[in-house]
Amino acid sequence: LVVANHPTLLDAFCLMSVMPQADCVIKADHMQNPFFAGAISGAGYIPNLNGPQLVTECADRLRRGRSVIIFPEGTRSPLNGLGPFARGAAHVALRAERDPLPVAIKCEPATLYRGSAWWDVPERRFTLTLLVDDPLVVSDFVHQPIPVSRAARALTAALRNHFERRLTVD
Repeated sequence: LVVANHPTLLDAFCLMSVMPQADCVIKADHMQNPFFAGAISGAGYIPNLNGPQLVTECADRLRRGRSVIIFPEGTRSPLNGLGPFARGAAHVALRAERDPLPVAIKCEPATLYRGSAWWDVPERRFTLTLLVDDPLVVSDFVHQPIPVSRAARALTAALRNHFERRLTVD
């Protein structure tokens, strides 16, 4: 289970290019885009339509030995920061009993971030850097009698803190 931030339109392609096989959770709206729909459907990516069904589908794929990429922000990051994190990645990790592997992605100089125009090109070539860290251990967040929803909130907060720390390190 790969959990990554989403600083640019191109980071997902970069991340998937270094993975031998990956199922990616994508915005359901992309299924309606004439440029993306065919490729997304053919690749078998997972649209983010229904929360509980999404968690079940991702967990099932992980149990079958597949890799799943989730961007907990759900959309591209704002310039020089992170957007709010949804709890879906944490719920998938808890349901599948898989330790999420955080991959912090840096894009320097920033380009194609949330709120930027596609034609707003930086003056110099950009570089994407993938920072792969050790997985967060799911069992550290599961304590009886804590409900799963509370464990998911704690794991989501830990993921967000990890990315905030990792992205501020030069």
